[in-house]
Amino acid sequence: MFIITGWWQTVTTDDEKEAEGGAVHTLMQNLSNVHMNDYLPRAGASLHSHLPFQILVVSMCLALMATITLGLVLAWQLKKKALVITAFALGILVPVLLLWLA
Repeated sequence: MFIITGWWQTVTTDDEKEAEGGAVHTLMQNLSNVHMNDYLPRAGASLHSHLPFQILVVSMCLALMATITLGLVLAWQLKKKALVITAFALGILVPVLLLWLA
């Protein structure tokens, strides 16, 4: 869900997000609200707790960091260390360069 709604937020302009659309557009608007406000809007809901969502996000971040670390450790087992270092450096430099050029 986070990948799809994050993608939708990134490639959709503000005008397109605010425009009226079909069922998929409305669903994406509602699911994207989770990114901005930490809750899924529901009819009749007035109060909500951020704690369960915060626990979920922290858990996902920890799992992602553990997976990346495991991948780096496994890649380091290769005999071609220069290839691992190059891939790691490009994984940092390419996004930074793209953001800098934007």
